[in-house]
Order: sequence, then structure tokens, then C-alpha cells
Amino acid sequence: MHVLHLEDSALDAELLAVRLAGAWPDCRIRQADNKTDFTAALHHGEFDLILSDYTLQDIDGLAALDLAKEHRPGVPFIFFSGTIGEERAIEALRRGADDYVIKDRPTRLVSAIRQALERRRTEDQLKRQAQLLDRTTDAILVLDPQARVSYWNRGAERLYGLAAADVAGRLLGSLGIDTENHAVIARERALLDGEWTGELAQRSLDGRDLVVDSRWTRLLDQAGEPEGILIINTDITRQKEIEAGLLQAQRIESIGLLAGGVAHDMNNMLVPIISGTELAEGELTEGHPARAYLDLIRESALHGSQLVRQLLEFSRGTPGHRRHVGTRHLLEDLTRFVGAMLPGSVELVLAEDCADPTIECDETQLKQVLVNLCINARDAMGKRGRIEISAAEVVHGPDNPPPAPDLAPGPFVVISVADTGPGIPPAMLQRIFDPFFTTKPQGKGTGLGLSTSLGIIKSHGGHLAVANRPGGGAVFRIHLPVVNPSARVAVPVDIPAPTRGGEGRLILVVDDDPTVLKALTELVASLGYRTAQARCVADAIREHLRLLDDISLVLTDIMMPDDNGFDLIETLRATSPDLPCVAISGLANSKDMEIRARELGVTLLSKPPPRQILRQALHQAVGRPGTG
Repeated sequence: MHVLHLEDSALDAELLAVRLAGAWPDCRIRQADNKTDFTAALHHGEFDLILSDYTLQDIDGLAALDLAKEHRPGVPFIFFSGTIGEERAIEALRRGADDYVIKDRPTRLVSAIRQALERRRTEDQLKRQAQLLDRTTDAILVLDPQARVSYWNRGAERLYGLAAADVAGRLLGSLGIDTENHAVIARERALLDGEWTGELAQRSLDGRDLVVDSRWTRLLDQAGEPEGILIINTDITRQKEIEAGLLQAQRIESIGLLAGGVAHDMNNMLVPIISGTELAEGELTEGHPARAYLDLIRESALHGSQLVRQLLEFSRGTPGHRRHVGTRHLLEDLTRFVGAMLPGSVELVLAEDCADPTIECDETQLKQVLVNLCINARDAMGKRGRIEISAAEVVHGPDNPPPAPDLAPGPFVVISVADTGPGIPPAMLQRIFDPFFTTKPQGKGTGLGLSTSLGIIKSHGGHLAVANRPGGGAVFRIHLPVVNPSARVAVPVDIPAPTRGGEGRLILVVDDDPTVLKALTELVASLGYRTAQARCVADAIREHLRLLDDISLVLTDIMMPDDNGFDLIETLRATSPDLPCVAISGLANSKDMEIRARELGVTLLSKPPPRQILRQALHQAVGRPGTG
């Protein structure tokens, strides 16, 4: 132990040294007999204890105490004096002295020193523990029996945004952090049962909604009576958001599986509708009034088929089919489609000066993004407003850098969807594309529309951004790369072929759905072919062996209960290597299917196949051998 002793009496200093050596043999004492020496020792020495007389020649005891507290605030200070007196002793204790001992009764000195050292060790330990509590991310607070805050750590300051000095002595309920009054119940249960644990909905000073995992423990005094409650709150807000997102994703996955099954059956239902309208139209004379109705039915069914294909692609995670599309044509189609979904009080306008560059895109996916933006604009505006869609060409380069670092320089088309609503609060602009983030009421939105839209645009090599308009409202801008200017939008060209060009060749039609099988068979027959039918792979193999020398082509579905169409083709070609085949599927643009079809040299069509497309595929296939 190292002691600093302020004493101007050499005899008293020597007597004190003897007494301390008896209790602490390794004790080292630095004596100072004046203010200058004492001050120098405080500046340059390290001490475990300071002892001081009260009356000295050039400094009094209180002045010495003040110097010690200024330069060595954590070191115990004890007066050892014969002249301090009771009043001076009380003032010294009030000013921060740890104790005082009268020189005439020195026997208490050793115990006073030990108590002071032990008290300081305890205080130091408590300070270290408090520092550890301040470092934790948990909010730790203590309430007195009246539910007033007596302790509030740094974790609580960070979580709630309230400083310890501002909440000390205040009732917990007056802080405004408990949004549902559940803290009252928690306190009652903790006082009654000794503890309570659970989740609480709370709010920070800046208005952030919080969810905390809260533990309340009753504190007892030495008599066993409640003297307060210790509360430890762990912020689990982000964890709950992730859990909600995972649950939402699981629900969406289930819906996706259900949608996939429903979409597959819907696709089969659309085959006879589309085929039937085309067959019926062929029986009517040119100009017959029923043709217009059949055209309407066929166009609606084809549109339904596109939506079904999109559902299948979504539920199975397959990429969409991309082709060259004119921007203005795309936006005109979109305007007609979305216009029917808007109330009469919401005006939808396509800018007259829309640019018309060619882009390569999955038209269905891009329309999905634009429809989502229009519906969001409608919901934001309420009962009345205006949505304006426009397109402009820009070239990103050194003088006009792209809006995102992952965009390559070059020509882009910027499609804008602007509304006259209230705009988006600045705090939400940073989170608008986060998955599961939504400003809509519960049950009105999943928070996936914009995040999905962003993913679609990024997969097209583009960028999606949002900003508030100066005059009010919000504007979403889609940047999409423009294809080579020499490229042109592909226009379907009909390969010349007679309406009944089958020349009596026999085609084996394979499909497990009897209605689809009947529709496809009649459609093939209307093209001048003879037909044979099979409802499964096993039946198809038997029919092929029975009609081995007569079959000119096999038209087969891909997905069937007992096997798939590709395996059927391989089996048939083991016997007939040059057998031409055409396959149809609701997932005809699946990459895996496209690769398998190329390997087998098979024409792959989307289901349901329009009559003209089917005719072309059959006409080409029977004119060339297979590649088995």
C-alpha cells in the first residue's frame, strides 16, 4: 500500500508510520509537510490512500481535501487530526472525506483505513459493472416501489432516445415508451410472482415502433420487502420483421404452389376455347357477324393464356421469354389495359411525345411492373387524380452518367409513371423498395410489389428509381437499355401453307387431359391431317407400334402423370430414329425445356398453341426428318 501523508509534525508522522507498518508491513509512505510538496506529490505520484492533518502552517484541511479530490478523485481521504472538531469533521465528510480519526484515539485508525479501502474497492467494482451495463445493447432500468426510474443505462438511452438525466425520478408510464399499457400488467405480475417475461410493443422518442423481449425481476431489501424492479429489454424489432417476412414468404410460396397447380389446369381449359373459336371461325363465311364475337373470345383467351404462363413462371421460378418490343406499342397496350381498372375520377394519360425505341424485354413482366406502379399511384391519390406515362430516350456517358453504378453507358429509354398524389414521406423513400415494406393497411398489400418490380427491371439490365415531384406527387422512372438501332421489332410472318395442307398424313396426338386431347385432335384434323390419339405415354408407345409405318409425326404434351413427353420422344425414336416430333407445354419458354428440345431436334410450342402457329410447326416438321 502506498500512502501520501500530509503532516507538518515529524513526531506524529513517525508514530503514524510505525502504526501502519504494524498492519501493512509493505506499506510505503510519502510525507509532505507543506502545500507545495503535497501538490507536487498529487501531480506525480500514485497512491492508494491519503491521510492528512487538519491544521497546518500554509494550508488547512479542507483546502487539502479539495486538492486531493481535484487531482486524485478516486483515492480514499481520511483526516488524522487532533484539532478537527465535530463541526469541521461533518463539513469534511460532506465535502467528500471518507472518514476522520482523532489523534488522541489512534486505535480506530487501522479499521477506518480498511473500511475506506474496502468501500472504494466496492465503488470501483460497481463502476466497472455499470460500465459493462452501459456497453450492453440491452436497455437496463430499475424502478423504485412507486415505479419511478432510479437507474437508466446507456443501452436504454440508445434504444429509446431518452437521456438518463431526463428520466431520473420520473414515472415509467410518463415516458411515452409503452404504446399498449402492457407495462402496467408486467409490473403487477413481477411484484406478485417475482418475475415476468414477455414481448412488449414500445416506441422511441423519434417515433420508431419497437418490439422488445422484456424481463422484469422483483428486487427485495434485507427485510425481504420489495424495493424495486429490475427490467432488461432486448430490442427484437428487426428479428420480428424478419420473422414476419419469412412467414409472408412461406405464405407466398404456398400461394405460388397453389397458383402453379391452378394455372396448369386453367391452361388446359383454354386450349379447347382457343381451338374451338378458331375452328368455329373457319366454318363461318367472311363478314359473318359471329366472327367478331369469336375474335373477342379468342383474344380474351389468349390474354388469359399469357397471364397463366406468367403464373406458372412465377410459381416455378422460370425466366420469362424476351423479345424485341417497341416502347410506344407497349405503353399503348398498357394504357388500354390499365384504363379499365381505374375509376372515372382518375385520369390516365400517355404523353403524346413518347419516344419509341426498341427494347428487349419480357413483355408480360414489364407490363406487370407498370401495372403495379399505376395501381400504387391510384391508391396514393385516393378518389381523384392524374397518372401520366411518358418515355424519353437518353444516352448515358461521361457527360450524363447513369443513375446507378451497375448500368453500362449507352442508349436508354426512361419510362416515367408520375401521379398527382401527396408524394412519399422522405423517411420512407430510403425503404420503398425493401421486401415486405408497405405503407398500406394490413391486408391491403404484402410489401413485395415494388421489390419484385425492382428485381424484374434489374434482370433486364435496367434501373428503377423514385422521387417526389416539385409540384406534388411521386414519379417512378424505369431505365431500360435500348437495343441496337439497326434491330427492328420482329413482325410475325406467316409461312405460306394451304389451310388444309396435311395431305392426309397421320399425326399421333398425346395429352393426358381428354378435353385438351379432343381439341388438339380436331385442330390438327382441320389442317388436313389424319389423327390418332393417346392419353398417356404407355398408350402412345402402343399406338406407335400399332401404326409404326403410317405415323408421320407425333404431337405430344410434355408434362403427363406417368412420364414426360421428352422421354416419350426418346423411346419412340429408339424404334423410329427419323420420327418428326412437336412438343407443347405451358412452360415452353423454360430454359431447361428449351435445351432439351434443342438436343432432341424437337419444335417446342407454348400451350395453348394458336392454329396458325401450330400449322406452321407441323408443316415444317413433316418436311424434315428428326435428329434422333
